[in-house]
Amino acid sequence: MRFFFTLILIIFPLLLLSHDKDIDEIIKKYILKHPEILIQSLKNYSDDIAIKNESEIKYNIVEHQKELFDNNSNMFIGEKNADIVVVEFFDYNCSYCLKAHIKINELLKKKSNFKVILKHLPILSESSEKLARLGIALSSLNKKDFLEFHEFALKNAYSLKEPILNKYFERKKIDYEELKEISNNNEITKLLNKDIILAKKLNINGTPAFVINGEVLTGWIGKSSFSELIDQQ
Repeated sequence: MRFFFTLILIIFPLLLLSHDKDIDEIIKKYILKHPEILIQSLKNYSDDIAIKNESEIKYNIVEHQKELFDNNSNMFIGEKNADIVVVEFFDYNCSYCLKAHIKINELLKKKSNFKVILKHLPILSESSEKLARLGIALSSLNKKDFLEFHEFALKNAYSLKEPILNKYFERKKIDYEELKEISNNNEITKLLNKDIILAKKLNINGTPAFVINGEVLTGWIGKSSFSELIDQQ
């Protein structure tokens, strides 16, 4: 909006002085002679949109705190009743999610008073959704089994074809066929869709993404920066 007001304020005096009826041509000539006006106006417009989006995201974080910081789910790493809580949206096929996971585990060994709540955002491949469903199903049955699978899936996602998954669950003495059936039921679908919808409300379209200190950070920012943000809470 500021772009149009700026342009009108600049062009209007020229229009008053001109007898030329072709207003579009006057504006075009002026912009061609002064492109910096257009560039600055577009920058202002972009800044306005960014501020508006940031404000909406902060509002949505507050509005959806219950869904974000649900303490009844087994989908988390760290201490259940930790004072400091971070939410991570991830995809099992995301290499940066694995990198983040490794560094977060290192921090958890040093800082016991925080936890990371895990939210699924399977956007990278068809197998991402399949693994997400299996993870959610396991978390509803046994947290220990879920955490072991979570670690395994993040480290091996690209190679997790049916034979490997079969061997993994056979080794863990988990009925894979039964687990698959559970993972595709309506309740698991609702839980998965809940995470996906929540990500959209927070304008998250990439992984990993973290909700921390009332803000959304997309991408892995590094162990030291992540640790500093935790200390600020």
